[in-house]
Amino acid sequence: MSKIKLLHIQVLPILSGVQNVSLSILESLPPEKYEIHLICAPLPSGHSDSLIDRVLELGGTVHVLPMFKRNIGFHDFAAFWQIYRIIRKNRFDIVHTHSSKPGFLGRIAARLAGVKKVIHTVHGFPFHVGQFWLVQRIYMLLEKLAGKAAHITTFVSEQGMTYAIKTGIISKAKARLIVNGVKSAPEPVAVATDQSKFVIGSVARFDSPKNNEITIQCAIEACNICSRLAFVFIGDGLVWEKCGKKVTESGLSERIMLTGWQDNIQTWLRKMDVFLLYSLWEGLPLSILEAMAEGLPVVASDIRGSNELVSDETGWLVSVDKPEKLTQLLASLPECLTDVQLKGLAAYKSVKEKYRREQAVAEYQNLYEQ
Repeated sequence: MSKIKLLHIQVLPILSGVQNVSLSILESLPPEKYEIHLICAPLPSGHSDSLIDRVLELGGTVHVLPMFKRNIGFHDFAAFWQIYRIIRKNRFDIVHTHSSKPGFLGRIAARLAGVKKVIHTVHGFPFHVGQFWLVQRIYMLLEKLAGKAAHITTFVSEQGMTYAIKTGIISKAKARLIVNGVKSAPEPVAVATDQSKFVIGSVARFDSPKNNEITIQCAIEACNICSRLAFVFIGDGLVWEKCGKKVTESGLSERIMLTGWQDNIQTWLRKMDVFLLYSLWEGLPLSILEAMAEGLPVVASDIRGSNELVSDETGWLVSVDKPEKLTQLLASLPECLTDVQLKGLAAYKSVKEKYRREQAVAEYQNLYEQ
């Protein structure tokens, strides 16, 4: 019996949220049943561990395309042609795309190449509140077009799926809900073990969706209010140096750490007392799930996706247009240890009950084999 030939398409092969979802699926598949492939861009400098390495360790094949980039440009025509040729040459049974850019190019290329099952996972839309209306419209039209090329579109967020069906981006018949899942820690972290320091941490790309510059400014202001506060920001990206300069100029480099990208995320999470993600838009943030799985309460922006995970029971939600409220909240947390502990326990229980990795990957495998 021949193996099922499966292709996943990502842009960046760093082990961030979306890529870890892809990896968890591929790791769960029986190697005697699947032949796995990955199309991606080259690994950015500064990353030692990558999706490329992990797929190769699984015995898979990786197709690295230098013209496949996150930004939109004329290079996209070359990337599309390369993706199409790879799909035609390998005659895949299933093509599974992730996120907006690979989702648009990959879905259309796969359908034109005659792939019998094209699956796309929406981890978040490229359009969002506050964006110029014409840009929103163009992105929505592109999503509708690419949606017609996919046989099935899965959503990691129930709110995201409801919105897509309501606005006509995808038909109800093609939509499936498969929420992200993670492995929970054996026991939740101990909150504020060091009474002289209260650590608030974040794991995120330094890029426009993550609202890093505003978040860093709020951290600086909160530190000036409360001497016990310390922050650690894990990640890198386009605005990392700019944020680092802002911290240096504030004179708070010893209390606000920008570590760059780190591979041992779980180790860092267990040094935190509260997790912070003040994004402008999200799908269903894996970083929040990973923090909750360690027993951390979460401060998040009140946006679709994040507010599907975080409630008054498991953390605090702050409007994206009220950064002064975020500053006040962050500064007050060291004086709310009982509340922090109770919310952390509730977060831990929520993930164990509702967001199990085993359930998520089993649903994807069932989708592949239907």
